[in-house]
Amino acid sequence: MKYVEIVALAGSSDTIAAIAEKVKAVDFRLGIVGEDGMQQMRMLIDEDNLQSALDAMQNLLGAQTTVRIVVLPIEASLPKPIEEKDKKKNLRRLRENYFMKRW
Repeated sequence: MKYVEIVALAGSSDTIAAIAEKVKAVDFRLGIVGEDGMQQMRMLIDEDNLQSALDAMQNLLGAQTTVRIVVLPIEASLPKPIEEKDKKKNLRRLRENYFMKRW
């Protein structure tokens, strides 16, 4: 997982939010708008979706000369995200528990 911080014109926040949703960001937050009209935005993205997010942001924000995108590694994050395999195991356990209780 990576921490992506974007500083762009505040009017870009809806666009960045749409990108975060499209790439299934784990988390997306908006900071306050500064006196210069710039806004800090941050998201947590799985590494599988990072490149597509960066490509989309570069294409949509490339005309802004003041935009800044920073990608940082994450050493630890709590709570630990549940991986897809673990979700399926948990769902299977829930089903098993449900059926065992019914009989």
